[in-house]
Amino acid sequence: MANEISEKINSGEMPPRDYILLHPEAVLSTAEKRSLIDGLRATLGGR
Repeated sequence: MANEISEKINSGEMPPRDYILLHPEAVLSTAEKRSLIDGLRATLGGR
């Protein structure tokens, strides 16, 4: 599961564009994406 979520984050599918329109602060930097993915993998497992 963490791998699928990571792919969506890296591809720009997450957070969804509609959400970003309402919450522009939700745009993640590269470092924030990496931290989020690392946390997901630590919690859910994955490579």
